[in-house]
Order: sequence, then structure tokens, then C-alpha cells
Amino acid sequence: MEQCFIKHNKIIKQNYTKYFFIFFSLSLFFQVILRVESLSTNVLDLGIFSSNLSSIYDDQWRAFSGHIQPLMYIWGAIYQFFNPVYAPMVLVSIQFLFVLGSAWWVWREFGVLPGFAMLLYYPLWANVLFDFHFDHLSIPILTAFFIFCDKKRFKLAALAATSLVLIKEPFSLQVIFCGVYLIWLALRVKDKKYTNSLLWLSSGLIIVGLVWFYISMYIVLPYFSGVDGVQQGSAYMWLGNGLMDKLYTVIFRPDVWLVDIFNNPDKLKLLLIIIGSLAFIPLLRPAPLIVALSPLLIMLLSHEDNYYGYANHYTAGVIVPAIIAFKEGLPVVFKAWRRLLLYAGSNKLVNDSLPKLLIVAFLLAGHWAMASSPISRLFWSDKVWSYSWQAYIPTKRDSMIKEALLEYIPYDSEVSVSTQNSLNYGHLSSRKSYLPFPQGVVDPNPVLSWGKDGKDDLLGYIIEKGKASAKYDEKLVDYVVLDSRRPWFVIDQGCDWLYGRCTNDKVANEYLEWVEKTKSIMQVVFERDGFIILKRNNNG
Repeated sequence: MEQCFIKHNKIIKQNYTKYFFIFFSLSLFFQVILRVESLSTNVLDLGIFSSNLSSIYDDQWRAFSGHIQPLMYIWGAIYQFFNPVYAPMVLVSIQFLFVLGSAWWVWREFGVLPGFAMLLYYPLWANVLFDFHFDHLSIPILTAFFIFCDKKRFKLAALAATSLVLIKEPFSLQVIFCGVYLIWLALRVKDKKYTNSLLWLSSGLIIVGLVWFYISMYIVLPYFSGVDGVQQGSAYMWLGNGLMDKLYTVIFRPDVWLVDIFNNPDKLKLLLIIIGSLAFIPLLRPAPLIVALSPLLIMLLSHEDNYYGYANHYTAGVIVPAIIAFKEGLPVVFKAWRRLLLYAGSNKLVNDSLPKLLIVAFLLAGHWAMASSPISRLFWSDKVWSYSWQAYIPTKRDSMIKEALLEYIPYDSEVSVSTQNSLNYGHLSSRKSYLPFPQGVVDPNPVLSWGKDGKDDLLGYIIEKGKASAKYDEKLVDYVVLDSRRPWFVIDQGCDWLYGRCTNDKVANEYLEWVEKTKSIMQVVFERDGFIILKRNNNG
């Protein structure tokens, strides 16, 4: 009878965890779909990706502009099969399936608590809900890497790690740190037959990562964009002029960049969310965090705040290493709990239920505080529009906007549009030139364009060390789309939209000035309830 009771109780617990997983999975899926349907996604970056994928076979070198993203050809082929209005929904659905599949794999391989932690982890929700980025592919790839390592199938783990380079060039740095992690495993593995294999595989990963990064930053990106990949942004210029200067500062002057990190509250907040929302348990067994060092440093060493904001896609490469470190740290917690009971002189059967309950409560509290889900505080609040239920409920006003866009803006992919960042629609994004307002309104916007016939000889460029031969088309946009009832943006700078209004007067005033300027040079073809479509005059 007792055995039957234990078996029955175990089945109930298994069903409970399954129901939990199903509830959050369905919630996340419907939010992903409804966010697109209610026009709550952004031009940056779902809209830009839609534009690139819809045009990739007419302008094939887009996959090498800004970032090296060869997978754009595969996703572009998928994109072509769908109506432009619904294709963005397909993109975010595929992204959701990859990430959810990874959480389910962790749940199955490592148990309920690690799977529970991953499913509730705020960075995972931020990566799935807030538009589309190829960065999300690091989640299934790194899940495979760690699971293969756990099963001692190290060749498959190395193969998985190598595939990170296909996402985009910054992930070649993570390949290097996967190699470093294999070195750590070589020093720890009990079966010495794996030691030499691990050392060889780690050396291969480090070489692949270094070579790919060098070729990307010094040859491919300069060739296709006309700008030195290392010098193209100001985010890391404070570390040094060239790549070697930057590396010297990072390796030999940690005092410089650690002071920079600890003097920045936003960077500390990012670290608190990444580690603190997992009850700081990853710090008890931090070795898997070796793999997370490159994306962490990319975020924390930047002097541009959009890199170290906690609600961005740069956290994608941190998610799985943090969860695996959490998994590794759990036995330490339970061991300490048992020792505490013995020290307290408890004669009762040692039970881990209380620490498990406390950990689950902590995970739920972190999710409630940060995420955008039906059990979070922000979901039922009007404070942050993108986290609120309002961003997931299609309204009659949304239908009115869609009908107006379909009626007044042609389907022609050559017709260019500039749109307020917080208003994105597949009919607008599936065209060759799709820009965040106010780009292309007053001054022609340079758009990299190689055309169907390919381009100059890359090998000749390498041998002769000639100048980069990137070509740009400059043109004004044909249409502008704005909505005063959604968060105001000047390109990617939001006005801190809280409780339905701007709280950053500087950005708000700049936005309003651009609206007036746009109205003065373009014709209003539709206007209703704060929504407006403007068209450039033929003589404009």
C-alpha cells in the first residue's frame, strides 16, 4: 500500500510539472503571435530582418553587411513562401520553437528545477518576445554543447560549438571560450582517455574562433561595408585604438574596465538580473559561465547603453551557460542544507523539499518582477507599454491601421517607407528599403546595394589590399507612417514611454519637431485617431 501511494504521488508531481511547462509554453507562444498581430513589434529589429530576408535573393550581399550572417539565405528561402503580411509571424514562431525546444531539452536531460529555471528566466522571455534576432540560435546550439559534454560525446559538443560562427561574427569569440571550457573539463575528467581528445578539440575550437573573428573583422566586413570591422563603432574605442590595444586592456588592465563596470549602475543591474534571478546559485559552480564570458564582456565593456540594457538580444549567449551553472550549483545547495540539519541536531529524515520550495519561490519572484507574462506585475500594469497586456490584444484601432496601410501604401517592394520604430507591419517591412523614422525623410539615406550581378573580386581585394568597394544607393523615402498613441522614437532612441506618455522631454521634443518637418514637406494621405500616413509629393 505504501509503495502504491509513493508511486501515485510521483505521478501527480510529474503531471503537475507537465502542466506547468504547457501553461508557460502556450502563454509565451500566444504572446509571440499576438504581439505581431497587434502591431506591437519594432522596426528595429524584426522589421529590418523582414526587409533583409524578403530582399536577400535580389540583393544577396545583405548577409555580409553590418554582420556576417550566412543563415540569412536559409531563412530568406523560408520567408519567400509566405505572404509578406504573415511572414514576420512565421519568423518569430520559428524563433519561439527553437528556444522552447531548448528549454524542454534541458528539462528532460537535467531535471525539473533547471528546466523550470530556464522556462522562467527573464533573458529567455526577452529574447523570444522582443522581435527577431539570429542570436536566439545560440540557445539551442549551446544547449546541445553542454548536453553532449555531459554525455561525454565531446566531438559532437565541439561540432555544436563550431556552428556558433554561422550566427554572426561576435559568436566566434564564444567558440573560443567553448574551447577554454573544454580545457577545464580536460583537467577535471576522471577518465584519462578523454584528456587528449579534449585538449585537441579545445585547441581546434580556439583556432577556429580566432581565425573566423580575424577574417570577419579585417577582411569580410571591411570589404562588404566599406568600414573596418574593428573601428566601425564607438562603443569600445575607450579600450584602445586597434584590436591589439583593446585586447591588451582587457587582458592586462582589468583594473580599468572593472572600475568602469562597477561605476555604472545599469551594468550592475544587468549582472544582478542574469545571476540574481537564479538565486545566485550559478556562482556556486561557475565553470559553465566560462562559455558566457564573451557575450558578457561585449555587453559590459560597451559605452553604448543599448548594449548593456537587460531587455536586449545580447543576453542570448548567456542564457544556457547560466542555467547549466545553476544546475551544477544545486547539489551544493542541497548538501549545505543537509549539513545544516545535522548541525542543528535534527533526527528527522533529511528532506530537500524546503530548499526546493524556496528556490522555486525565488525563481517565480524574479519572473514576476521582470518578465512580461500573465503572472508578472508589469503585464497587468499600464506602466511599460511593451510589457503590458495592451501590447498583446489586437483592437479595432489596430484593424483600422492595417486596412489604411494596405489601401494607401503600394505592395511594390521598390516603394520605400520610414516608420516609427514602435509600429511595424509585414506589409511595410517586406520591401527593399524600410527605415526607422526619421531616416530618409529629409536627407537621402545611404543603403548598401550590390544588385543581382554580384560584385568585385574579393580575392583580388585581399591580395592587393585595396580599398573597400562597398556601394551605396542614396534615396529619400516615399512614405512615412506615424502613430502618436504608441511610444515615440527618433530612430532607436525612445522617449521613456511610461503610463502612456513620454517622460524624456528631449527625445519627445525632437520627435515632435521631426513630425512637423515631415508634414511640411510631405502630403498627408490618411489621418485618424493619432495615426497618420504621409506621402512624398512628386516634386518633393
